[in-house]
Amino acid sequence: MRLAIIGGGGIGQVYKTGESNPHEVKVYDTDPALSDFATFDEFMAGDRPKHYIIATPNFTHSFYVEKILSADPYAHIFVEKPGLRNVQEWITYMPNITMVKNNLYRLNVEDLKPRFSGRSCRITWHENNRVPCPGGWFTQKDKAFGGVGQDLMPHLLHFYFYIFGYEGRLVSVKKEQRTDKILPSKYGSFDPSGIFNVETFAELTFKHKDFEVILSADWDAPVEKRRIENDDDKWSFQLCPEIAYVRMLNSRQFTNDYVNHTLMDVKVHQVLDILK
Repeated sequence: MRLAIIGGGGIGQVYKTGESNPHEVKVYDTDPALSDFATFDEFMAGDRPKHYIIATPNFTHSFYVEKILSADPYAHIFVEKPGLRNVQEWITYMPNITMVKNNLYRLNVEDLKPRFSGRSCRITWHENNRVPCPGGWFTQKDKAFGGVGQDLMPHLLHFYFYIFGYEGRLVSVKKEQRTDKILPSKYGSFDPSGIFNVETFAELTFKHKDFEVILSADWDAPVEKRRIENDDDKWSFQLCPEIAYVRMLNSRQFTNDYVNHTLMDVKVHQVLDILK
């Protein structure tokens, strides 16, 4: 058994279908239609997988980390963004956990360092009318821990730390709830009787000795924009391709480069705590 997925909907399907051999994948979900098992205990029984992946709603991540490690203390667990509730909780479960960093496994991502490092830069992920499942858990702060700052900003932080390292100082934090209307969006179903109390826009500025980097995330901008750019160059990107997830799972980075991998996870959680 190679891969055990907790959360069979949405991103869980990407992990499942991205594997070449479906017999090497098992899935647990509280929705019987998405699950290979009737109970979580059945899911945990039998051969231990190489990796677990937690792709469930944010507020359940810690619960499943605890459940997995109680049954399999040597497990390696990939946790979808935004990881766990805070950096202290994350450190508690190291070294068993790794935050998903699928964007760093895009093809040719290694070209970004020589193109952009050492210069003022802007990293942007702006969507248009893509509030995730308005009124559902995604837009409830007690369940999602925040809005776009916990949803899209982790991706931008991974790009930032990968390209620019860890010497920058966070000098500015902006976040705004630019809309609280529970309306249909391009991303998921909506619950008109639900809750919407999270930010839809977030922006961070990191100051380095001779330059600064701005990270900007927006669920509902006038124009879609996914780009890393400076005055002379720009790199546009689409939603993460399936191959990046497969490359991440096949990578040996988390064993061969454990120190840097772990440092990024901690740094990202520290910034996400500030955004909460």
